[in-house]
Amino acid sequence: MQVQDKDILKKINWLMGVRAILALILLMFSALVQSQGGLVFKIFPAAALYILATLTLIFSLVFAFWSTRTKKPRFFAIVQLIVDVFLITALIWMTGGYDSLLTFLYMLVIINASILLSRKESLLIAAVSAIAFGLLVDFEYYGILPALGEINTPLMDRVDFWSVFFRILATTVACFSVSVLTSFLSVQLRKAREEIRYMGNYVKRMESLATVGEMAAGLAHEIKNPLASLRGSIELLETEVCKDTDSVRLMRIVRREADRLANLVTEFLNFARPDKGNPEPVEVGSMIQESVQILKQSEGSRGRIIYSLFLEPEVWVDADPDRMRQVLWNLLLNAVESIEGEGEIRVSLDVERGKNVRIAIKDTGCGIADSDMASIFAPFYTTKAKGTGLGLSIAVRILEAMGGRLDVKSTPGEGSTFILRMPCLPYSPESCNAGRG
Repeated sequence: MQVQDKDILKKINWLMGVRAILALILLMFSALVQSQGGLVFKIFPAAALYILATLTLIFSLVFAFWSTRTKKPRFFAIVQLIVDVFLITALIWMTGGYDSLLTFLYMLVIINASILLSRKESLLIAAVSAIAFGLLVDFEYYGILPALGEINTPLMDRVDFWSVFFRILATTVACFSVSVLTSFLSVQLRKAREEIRYMGNYVKRMESLATVGEMAAGLAHEIKNPLASLRGSIELLETEVCKDTDSVRLMRIVRREADRLANLVTEFLNFARPDKGNPEPVEVGSMIQESVQILKQSEGSRGRIIYSLFLEPEVWVDADPDRMRQVLWNLLLNAVESIEGEGEIRVSLDVERGKNVRIAIKDTGCGIADSDMASIFAPFYTTKAKGTGLGLSIAVRILEAMGGRLDVKSTPGEGSTFILRMPCLPYSPESCNAGRG
């Protein structure tokens, strides 16, 4: 289950608790009404309140049982909200129908939908609310629903048709207006939270690396010098001095391990002191195709990975080509290594609102556990047996130096999606000057 779905489930559990408390309050109010004569303001009987409160409690228990087993929190939330709409409609009918003062309760359900769900799903709840109220008033107007309490005058005899029509229209407009406004605010709030979370992680990384980076960079340079001398000496001994087969084999091992250590030091230098390199206009689509073509032929990918590319043409960024290739290669290689056996990697490229280039690399690998999500960009953190833990951290540092960012979404057991964003270069009118949604 994704992190977002878990957040939805937490909010749904809170909503179920509030609903159960309100049902208990309604039951106590019903008992009080019955002790005072059986009618509330001579409008509706206390028995109707008992029935409604009991139904609310029953639904709360059913939903509580369902919540521990659901694998589709969004669908679960939609069902609950629709049930709430019909319970509120019943309450409005009991409190006067057309004359009820409780129609504002629809707005509370729509606000909950906007907080829990997407804009389209919130509009669905708004539509259900408007239809439910419209049917209630229509049924009351034409006498299909019986009047409760001591008010026995039919609505048709009290109110003209156009008053009923405009009341339904006003409620419908209010439902959809609340849905649109609260959905917009909810989306902005989610984006703000994501941005705050990203910036918080960024600040933590910068604080932890501010002093260590300088010291590590100097140390790495000092290590590379004796490594180069060591490698040169081994090569000289291997070619001119030693003829023994075992000794040659051992020297080759030393040379190989020296190369590996040198590569590790180079990677760490790139991590400790990233820079923009030599930026120039880069056409991203062709670079992605080139990297994928090379990776297809690699031993770890050939014959087991299917690549699907969805690339907009003529998308340009201002970046150092070598560093950009390094970032793409690290992300693609990370996707390949996350897949055991056969799988698929989908790469998409587009422009968000004419401002940011968006590259999404989605794999069908093992995914990332929730406990690892906060550490995947940390240096030397890896869950791979032979990994150095620097690939993703270097990619993030290079992107940040070039004004970009890297986000990740993952579901354990299903795969991960790494999303790279960089400012779009207004180099091609077709891709960067036209605002795409």
